[in-house]
Amino acid sequence: MTRTHTPWPTGVVARYLTDAGKALADPTITVDLTEDPQDTGNGVLGICQGCETPFPNSRYLLIDRDTARDWAQEHAQTCRALPKPAFRDRAAQRQQELDRMNADFEAIDAADLAQFHADQDVRDAARTTDS
Repeated sequence: MTRTHTPWPTGVVARYLTDAGKALADPTITVDLTEDPQDTGNGVLGICQGCETPFPNSRYLLIDRDTARDWAQEHAQTCRALPKPAFRDRAAQRQQELDRMNADFEAIDAADLAQFHADQDVRDAARTTDS
């Protein structure tokens, strides 16, 4: 039997297959823990892709990521809900938004780095003419 792996969405740090996902052999019905892109304190968001239940306190710090993992695993072991088609569409839309945000941040970082190098080149040129 050949096993295929579904790539995790961007930002997912832990993923648990729900009871429904296991019964239907659908690897997309999961409980996902993701990095919170809007949180500078390294927060974690959690959501069940089946019943749409969010992690009750979804801004736990990384030092308490075990609590989020415990919740995700316990929820996944018992959740038999199937996702609504609209929820899957929203999840896909959110993933696209996260991918765009990541691309934007990478572009900003590249522009900042280019500006830094240009500034250093100007300083180096000024130093050589002063010598």
